[in-house]
Amino acid sequence: MVKELIIRITASNLWCGTDYVKYPDFISNNLVKNELNINSVLSNSDIMSLLTKPDKRLRDKTGKKQYHTLAENVYGVEKISSNTVKVRGINLFKLKIKGEYLFSKEGKELISLYLTNSSGDAWKIKLAEIILKYEIRTRLLFFYSQILEYKMIFPKKSKFKYLQNENEKLFVFFKTKKAIIVKIQSLLSNSILINLIESGPLKRLNEILKYEFQISQYFPENNEQSYENYLNLKLISEELEKLMKKLQKRESVELKKLNELVNKFDYITITDLSKDIDLSEIELDFDKEFEFVFNELLNRHLYSILGPFLRDSIAEQGVLIDEKTLIKIRGGGGSSSKSMFDEPSALKNSNVINYTFKLFEDINLIYRENDKYIVNTKVAYNSFPKELLEDLFINAKKENLSKEQIFLKSLCKNYKLFILADGFIKINSLMNSVCDDMNVMAERKIEFSRMFWKYEKKYYNIIEKKIGLPIYGEGIDPEPNIRLYKLEFVEQC
Repeated sequence: MVKELIIRITASNLWCGTDYVKYPDFISNNLVKNELNINSVLSNSDIMSLLTKPDKRLRDKTGKKQYHTLAENVYGVEKISSNTVKVRGINLFKLKIKGEYLFSKEGKELISLYLTNSSGDAWKIKLAEIILKYEIRTRLLFFYSQILEYKMIFPKKSKFKYLQNENEKLFVFFKTKKAIIVKIQSLLSNSILINLIESGPLKRLNEILKYEFQISQYFPENNEQSYENYLNLKLISEELEKLMKKLQKRESVELKKLNELVNKFDYITITDLSKDIDLSEIELDFDKEFEFVFNELLNRHLYSILGPFLRDSIAEQGVLIDEKTLIKIRGGGGSSSKSMFDEPSALKNSNVINYTFKLFEDINLIYRENDKYIVNTKVAYNSFPKELLEDLFINAKKENLSKEQIFLKSLCKNYKLFILADGFIKINSLMNSVCDDMNVMAERKIEFSRMFWKYEKKYYNIIEKKIGLPIYGEGIDPEPNIRLYKLEFVEQC
């Protein structure tokens, strides 16, 4: 069992729109043409030939026909070194030895189903299964929506797509607040802008940036003003970039919109939030911080989001991991890794999700309800194998458990999911998640408090308690001011 593992994740370049049909279509049409079959040993050039086809719509400047290729994201997990692996795609092809590949089990099944009935849904369901097993960006959204029970609010004509539960709103395709602030600070330090900012009404901006950067070290984005500040920072960054380009072209500039954005910031004073927090200057730790929200969310629950299928693929490379393994995510390398944090590229994640969700809509796995995506668990239960249902669709089939069993199972699951870096958990967040699993809507605090103390010492012990900050929500009875708990379970759950 390795103690530390680096996982490099390649940039995802899947199909466009409804083009998911091209994966089985290209392969099935090119197999015979290239004198290959689904049991052949394949080279990289063989795979390229299977997934390349002339496209009538593509022409170069001279009118010559161009080719459409889909060979970027079809590989599986490959070992780079003793403690580094690379996730290269959706595992249609598996590495045999260096330079030689075979169709994976799922890859064979997909092509066989397509050849049997290309107009049916069976191959589409198989492709959806493969995506949900191996496409890590799609797995993240289903993990947050199905296991953690966040709502997927993805308006059609808006870039402001987010995941939301009672406690937080996560703008999943944006950059993190810290990365946006670093970007703004970089722009403000440019000689073209510095005089304009210092002499004008925007000199308050540096004070705002310092406050927002420091406060984000301690407080989650869990109120509407925090969301508003975060979005304003993003818009300020965009406005400053526009301003820079205009000044470089010696065009006249107008600061009215920028001033309006700055004036939208409204703070609770630091002393009101906490009297004993040191808000001295803090430097970014580039090994722990992320430029993209998506990667921050991935890192929160990385072991679970990898799931049993990617973990098995990693084990097949001779690298064994468990929940105690320190896993770090990195970019795939090459020109696609442009992040200052060396993290997986997230620039095209919104497009990738749109494409995979188109497939899911076509098989009725998901549907829209206004701006919200809903997962049809009945379709999932009737379509996917048991191991995938148990992994990503915890509510696909309700278990016949007693109230005590549901409480204890949910308590253990959510404690693992929401535990903070220092080992504590916000009891208010734990209470809400457990009550959601138990379908307790009224008098949650009373019901949770009763059961929590009833099973304490029998199934778990309280190691430590702390008052915590008011923004962590109210504690449970009979100690409403105790907001942070550290538990130790009697048996591993």
